[in-house]
Amino acid sequence: KTVVSAADRDLVLASGVAGVNCSWNRLDEIPWERLRRCGQHRTLPFLVAANTVNYGRPWKLNTAEAIAATLAIVGLRAQAVEMLRPFSWGSEFLRLNQELLDGYSAQASSAGVRAWQEEHLAKCAAERSMRRAESMDLPPSCSSDEGEEGEEGEE
Repeated sequence: KTVVSAADRDLVLASGVAGVNCSWNRLDEIPWERLRRCGQHRTLPFLVAANTVNYGRPWKLNTAEAIAATLAIVGLRAQAVEMLRPFSWGSEFLRLNQELLDGYSAQASSAGVRAWQEEHLAKCAAERSMRRAESMDLPPSCSSDEGEEGEEGEE
């Protein structure tokens, strides 16, 4: 599968962007084979949803987020902003994914986008591991009741 990249800018300008608007729960019902017969198909790299149904969930974009992400990645950021303007969560999608969209749009090819994505995800995994390995600085827990109970039982 080819991931959308800055190399697709001319294709987007000439042909536009289309998305499949369906529920994630019914994705298996889409006739993918018939759709593959025409057009230039692209997939999106890792992004996080900001819509009200799937907020914070990776890979679960709605159609508006997917089209806006495509526009941003190919270098049409102003059009991406305009695409999301009607949605209350639109600016949040761009804010939440700013680092990702900037990184992807800086890559010249699909292979570059894929490599940058893997690098970014590996960095996130390493940061998560470091945070988990750090000891938490919590106040000591002490209970004066524990010592008293043991003494009461001995009387």
